[in-house]
Amino acid sequence: MKEHPEHRLADEQYLNGLLGRDPAVLENIYQHFFPGIAKHVLDNSGSREDAEDVFQEGLLVLYRKAKGGNLALSSSFYTFFYAICKRIWLKKLTRGKANRVLPLEEERVGEIADDAAQALEQSEQYQLYRSKFKLLGEDCQNLLRLFFKGVGMAEIAGQMGYGSEGYAKKRKFQCKEQLVQMIRADASYRELR
Repeated sequence: MKEHPEHRLADEQYLNGLLGRDPAVLENIYQHFFPGIAKHVLDNSGSREDAEDVFQEGLLVLYRKAKGGNLALSSSFYTFFYAICKRIWLKKLTRGKANRVLPLEEERVGEIADDAAQALEQSEQYQLYRSKFKLLGEDCQNLLRLFFKGVGMAEIAGQMGYGSEGYAKKRKFQCKEQLVQMIRADASYRELR
C-alpha cells in the first residue's frame, strides 16, 4: 500500500522511489523538501524559478548517483539533498545565473558529504537547543526570544514588566545560564562537541 503524499517517508523509500521514478514519492519529496530549498535560494538573491531549477538539478544529481551506485547517505535524505542544492545554488551565484553550471558529478563527493555532515551536526545542535529552550519557564523563554530578536534591554524591561533595565539584564543572564547548564548536562551535548 502506498503512503499518502502528506506523510514523510523513510530515507530508503525516497531513494527507491527516486530510482523507480515513482510519482507519489516524487510528489512527497517536492511537498516536504521544496519549501526549504526555495527559502534558501530566495534568501540568497534567487527567484522561485531559480529555486525550481536548483531543486530539479538536485534531484537529477541524486538520481544519477543512486543509479550509478555511488550514493551512500551519511545523513538524512533531506540533509544530503539540501547540501547538494545549496552547492548547486552557490555555483550558480559564483558563476553568474546566465552561465552554465558544471554538473555536480564533477565535484568531489567528499565536499558534499562534509557539507551534509556539517548540516546534520548543526541540525542536531539546534534540536538539542530547542528541546532545552522549551524546558525553560515561560518568563525566560519570552525574555530570550526578545533578546535574540535584537530588542533592547530597556524595551525588554518594559515589555516584560520588570522594574528596571538592570534587572532585565540580570534576568537575561540567569536565563541564558540556565539554558547553557541544561544543554551541557545533556548526554548528547558531549557527543556533539
